[in-house]
Amino acid sequence: MSGFQVAFAFEVNGEAIDPTKIKDAKIAKQLDAIVESVVDKVGDLRCPEHSEAPKFICSGPSFDDLNLEVQGCCDKLVDIVKAVL
Repeated sequence: MSGFQVAFAFEVNGEAIDPTKIKDAKIAKQLDAIVESVVDKVGDLRCPEHSEAPKFICSGPSFDDLNLEVQGCCDKLVDIVKAVL
């Protein structure tokens, strides 16, 4: 896994979720797996122009229906990350 810190946010049904406070073990494992998968693939990526790391928002109406959004300092970084994912 990457040595860099990747910013991740979770939102379910419009509410911010702290994955470290999830009591349901299955859901906690699901969120950990999402973060680990993304970090393994793009955790070391930085913007070639600004040296910024990408940020990720995982959101949806329920834990069973989450979408991953990539944010970055510029479109170039977002495009690079999307190409890898």
